[in-house]
Amino acid sequence: IYHAHKKGIPVHVWVDETRPRNQGANLTSYELNEEEVPNTIIADNTGGILMQRGEVDLVIVGADTITLNGDVANKIGTYTLAILAQFHKIPFYVVAPTSSFNFHLEKGEEIIIEKRDEQEVKQCGGCPVAPKESPAENYSFDITPASLITAIITEKGVIEKPNREKIEKFLKNVTYPSTIELKKYLFEGSYQELSELLNFKIEEKSEGFEDIYSKTNYMPLWAGKKNEHKTSQLIHAFNTPLFNYKNKSFDQKA
Repeated sequence: IYHAHKKGIPVHVWVDETRPRNQGANLTSYELNEEEVPNTIIADNTGGILMQRGEVDLVIVGADTITLNGDVANKIGTYTLAILAQFHKIPFYVVAPTSSFNFHLEKGEEIIIEKRDEQEVKQCGGCPVAPKESPAENYSFDITPASLITAIITEKGVIEKPNREKIEKFLKNVTYPSTIELKKYLFEGSYQELSELLNFKIEEKSEGFEDIYSKTNYMPLWAGKKNEHKTSQLIHAFNTPLFNYKNKSFDQKA
């Protein structure tokens, strides 16, 4: 989206509010504004009528986890958008880093879906919006089958009409720096080497690792500061066993 906008391609983004935590309204819209990309916040259930009226050209979502057969776990409501997109014959794209692929999971049915506190649903911005005596169900994620996905777009390439065969073939050509390398560079403070290894700029070390960890994990959700999400992806790598497809083995978990 950023690249299209910078190239002068007319882009307008419909931003789902993303209830119950409102990450779309709070974070996505903020980041688009920072890049001066035209956007409009909508209620989560508005997508259907916009598609019906021909006001949506394509759908782009993220992914928390992608299984080996191409099923995707993402924020609750993603599956609904995929069904709507298929009905209206609109391309549905999943955009995620290759670290989102989970080699332990064969298919979406194996993913454990988190249920969060019902108060997130019964409140909005800390204000009660439902009767106290009414229970609420609060699933954080849902599963979108690979059959509904036009393509998975990663930093290493695109997998069209994903399935297990295509994903395995794609991942055979993907290499990562080992977690041991990352730990060495980060803890020794060799930021220039680490920047070259990960192919993006990291600011000079000025604070302890714990402080960097807390900032990159929590601040981007609300502050949305530029470039912090990149370091957050680095931290994500530390908490994920990285799979070496050529050797069919996992690197040591950091």
